[in-house]
Amino acid sequence: MYVVATTKENNQYFYKLHALDLRTGAEKFNGPVVISGSVPGTSEDAVNGIVHFNAEMHLQRPGLLLQDGKIVIAFGGHFDELPYHGWLFSYDAQTLAQIGRA
Repeated sequence: MYVVATTKENNQYFYKLHALDLRTGAEKFNGPVVISGSVPGTSEDAVNGIVHFNAEMHLQRPGLLLQDGKIVIAFGGHFDELPYHGWLFSYDAQTLAQIGRA
């Protein structure tokens, strides 16, 4: 089973992708992995033309999609306070390696 959890650690927010064994609840595939990424952009929060995913400003709203061996995770704005962006991440379902972001 794949789930995304949000945590606050040392005053920083994180989203983590977990792959859990249904029988034992144990983590699989060396999980969890921190969801992170960056893309080229010109937003007010861009640094040198790069926008970084900010877990504090986003909310993982829709369900996860598992298709063709990929897990797709979508995020929208949290509290609708600027700056926020829509984000899509994809991970390999067997390794939890990130294979795409937008």
